[in-house]
Amino acid sequence: MSTSRWWTLRVSPQPANDKVVRRYRLTVNAEFFGRAIGNPAFDWNFQTVPQPALNNASVHQARGKMLGGSSGLNFMAWNRASAKEYDAWEEVPRSVDCGALNSSCLSQATKINFVSASNYNQLLKASGVDVVAIKSTGFTGTLVARKEVILSAGAIQTPQILELSGIGNQAILEPLGIETLIDLPGVGENLQDQPFIALDFELKGHFWTYDMLRNNETFLLEQEHEYAVNHTGVFAQLASPRTFPPFTACTPPGAAAKIRELALALRASPDVSLLARAQYKIQEGWLSDDNVAHIEVIMTPGGGSTSIPPTPNKTYVTLSLGLMHINGSDPLAAPLIDPKYVGNDVDSESMFESVKFAQKIAASPPLVDAIAGPHNPPADSTDEAGLIA
Repeated sequence: MSTSRWWTLRVSPQPANDKVVRRYRLTVNAEFFGRAIGNPAFDWNFQTVPQPALNNASVHQARGKMLGGSSGLNFMAWNRASAKEYDAWEEVPRSVDCGALNSSCLSQATKINFVSASNYNQLLKASGVDVVAIKSTGFTGTLVARKEVILSAGAIQTPQILELSGIGNQAILEPLGIETLIDLPGVGENLQDQPFIALDFELKGHFWTYDMLRNNETFLLEQEHEYAVNHTGVFAQLASPRTFPPFTACTPPGAAAKIRELALALRASPDVSLLARAQYKIQEGWLSDDNVAHIEVIMTPGGGSTSIPPTPNKTYVTLSLGLMHINGSDPLAAPLIDPKYVGNDVDSESMFESVKFAQKIAASPPLVDAIAGPHNPPADSTDEAGLIA
């Protein structure tokens, strides 16, 4: 990372129309729970490039347009990390000061402008931001900063705006006709996302699940009315309890030793950057720390097209490092996103063990007494090859 510093305008990418947010009241009305995901009024609906480890599937990347960003899409759920995960930021090399967020509902930020941009020997100072109208009453032009510019557009669109502004890898920017103001190859690199696996289990007939809301329209309308009038019923219930076990609690000793060896080998790889090596060293320590979560287990009483409630399992700590770069000089074009899901043996083995841990929960009281049998993966998928297939 460069040691150059620049003043950074409090601007976000295109947010949702405030009237639309008030209409749906996503943070108040329980019947709208989860409906923002995939809705273009609230979600950028980005897609990854095909992922080799996922049979070349392209994965939906939900990114929030509203104030608060993607937290607004994530069911307004917020979980505090462990103290050691916050402290780890002090151990990783840093060079750029970042800021917070203000938003406009009418225009979208596309580029940061700088003074002294033609002199490579001087520090750059942001002077304003180019914006384009995305609503009929929006403004297209340049916003001039009186004091400073703070860029805070999330993990995807922050590097996108930086690259469009001439800050990034010169080998990527110049073929697109973008003048390189700071050659900073780290922009858009080291992207990390948490893979998600869902295991479906069919319940015995006398148990109620949220699938009834999807399979029985009359029941759905009754429950929406009950919540609107009395704030009681299905929509007043807690949707999904969850837990964050550490690596030592969800991984058998033999498998844990294997994963630690793979992590050491990954950090020693000659093609690993200095930043990634420092990060891997920290994450290796977490594999032996009972105070740092390794996976997230979410229990949800609802499943697929029939009454099949899943026991989803999300990998919380991942070592796969992906990338995000612009897909041309058009500021309104979706970026290229490649998280490289399950891109190394550490993540692959960790995912496999997390699936087995979720299966162990389902096979233990009291859930085992409620489950009729597994649905996906099927009951005969007990080894790694069967689960991956």
